[in-house]
Amino acid sequence: MTSNAGNSSLQERFLSDFIEKVLWKGRSDNERLCCALRFHPQNYDQTNTEVAQQISKELNGSFNTTSMPGTLAAVVAKIKAAFGEKMAADGVKLEELQRERGWKPQNPGDRYPWQVIYQWLWEVEFPRRGWELATNLATCAIEEFKFVAIQEH
Repeated sequence: MTSNAGNSSLQERFLSDFIEKVLWKGRSDNERLCCALRFHPQNYDQTNTEVAQQISKELNGSFNTTSMPGTLAAVVAKIKAAFGEKMAADGVKLEELQRERGWKPQNPGDRYPWQVIYQWLWEVEFPRRGWELATNLATCAIEEFKFVAIQEH
């Protein structure tokens, strides 16, 4: 599943809220950027190495790209802890979020844990929460469009 590269502020807001719920306990820049970049629709087709290079660039080279597997595993574990019950209720097989180190897809339907989460995030959770976010954004926009009476001279 891929999405258009041009992402709306609604998607950005949704992803930001999701990251806050997942990483509320820790303020790890590595994990925050990993979550933000790995689960962003425009990065779906990028390899983990390419995402790791983006993280390193954002952190002025302080992120070692070889740290990506461990960082992504920590993010996946936090997502599972925060949303596991909800994901299971939505039909996600939680065992797909736990893979042995070095696991590679063997069959066409096999997915990496981040891909399982990505699909749930954008195909189930985003549509569910999207209306609420859209309503909130619209309400904020209306506040900016207050009309001021024109005084005649």
